[in-house]
Amino acid sequence: MKLVVDRIEGDVTPIAVCCCLEIDEDFEISLSELPPGIKEGDVITREGNTYTYDEALTKKRMADITARMNRLFDNNRPQVPQC
Repeated sequence: MKLVVDRIEGDVTPIAVCCCLEIDEDFEISLSELPPGIKEGDVITREGNTYTYDEALTKKRMADITARMNRLFDNNRPQVPQC
């Protein structure tokens, strides 16, 4: 199962709120169960009770998001008339 870390909450016992990429469901996972250094936006893979960081998919998702944002803002930029 592929999950994206949406946010990290809690001070005493931090949890990661993760969105599943395959089904429309959120999961709360203790941060201690995840690989060290996990942050918001990272993609993790769950196999059984083991979570691993998916660096390739994380980079791909970030590149896709950046491209979408660039298209959005480039398309909405006011056009300066040419003289």
